[in-house]
Amino acid sequence: LAIVQAPYITRLVSYGLTDIAEKRLASTKTVWAVGPISQAYAAVAVMQLVEAEKLDLGDPIAKFLPDVPTAWRAVTVMQLLQHASGIADYRAQPGYDVGKDLSADQLVALVKDVPLAFAAGTDVAQSATNFLLVATIIEKASGGSYRDFVTKHQIEPLGLQHTVFASDLATLKEEKIAANGNKHRDFLKASEFVDPTEHATGYTSALVPAHTAACKGFSDIWASAEDISRWDIGLAGSILIAKPEHRALIFGPTTLANGNKFPAMAGWQFFHHKGLMDIKGTTPGFSALLSRFTDKSELVCVTLLANKEGIELTNLSRSIAGAFGKSLRSDMDERRLYGQESAFGVDETMARVEADLKRRGIPVFAKFDHARNATEAQLELRPTQVIVFG
Repeated sequence: LAIVQAPYITRLVSYGLTDIAEKRLASTKTVWAVGPISQAYAAVAVMQLVEAEKLDLGDPIAKFLPDVPTAWRAVTVMQLLQHASGIADYRAQPGYDVGKDLSADQLVALVKDVPLAFAAGTDVAQSATNFLLVATIIEKASGGSYRDFVTKHQIEPLGLQHTVFASDLATLKEEKIAANGNKHRDFLKASEFVDPTEHATGYTSALVPAHTAACKGFSDIWASAEDISRWDIGLAGSILIAKPEHRALIFGPTTLANGNKFPAMAGWQFFHHKGLMDIKGTTPGFSALLSRFTDKSELVCVTLLANKEGIELTNLSRSIAGAFGKSLRSDMDERRLYGQESAFGVDETMARVEADLKRRGIPVFAKFDHARNATEAQLELRPTQVIVFG
């Protein structure tokens, strides 16, 4: 856990174990798989190349990747960032295994013959393939590896000493404590093992870190909560992205080519609370969330990292932020009711919930529109709808 009250990191706390077998404790220097938060680093890298005039957001991806399938050629760099390409997600294809050392070409081969889910620029659907292509384009435009570009232009300028790519985990100096009865001893004779940097593994069982190629651009970064917070503060001004208009592009809702607006961009979601944005998700063995209240009256950010997958951290982050201002919390008694905030309006949220229930084969028993009922009774009520299902 890390809390930012810009420009300070005011809280750093770690709980529990990072390795169930060796009983290693979580510390403020522990590096965790940050999962889909990795997309935000890729988006910053794209904007840095835009500012260096090495690519344009409107460039078709075929400019950099001439061998992509015909159906993909006109997809733009911007549409990849928006998840508006319609390109299938390699993670959902037969033959994909996070434990296999699949190359980028092999991952593309899994989806190259899958038809686009929709015409590029007309809808949004998250696909790890989009950011695999983004990372590959960054390599083509920069002339170096994706890892090296992010390291040189984000990790090093901000002094992030506990941020690495999955391919770098083996370089961490971690004491082999199993032979010593799971006891640390090297800190008694070598300073680099005082408050050591270690990587987290699964909480209930050991996990092999996902191969870098299989997560490239989408879920390939490991970091401490403190380093994510330092990077988060760096997002606020011109340290990473010089021009305000470029920051606004990736830190604001998506406007699709057909004019429709979507409250998400490059993994970020944007909510109705002024200035609130978050990026979150899960990867095998891990869950992660970065929540940012960016309005000048608030400037509170919460980072949560856990070595358990599938954890919904949103409500916890809002409760933590709420300690710094009443307007930051949801005021919902989570002991009695579970809530999840939508980035969409009421009508679209309910339509999406109903469509998801239908897709899962879950019957809807009843629907209520209390605001409409109030209007019919010549009363006023803010939009309030209920779906009963089971």
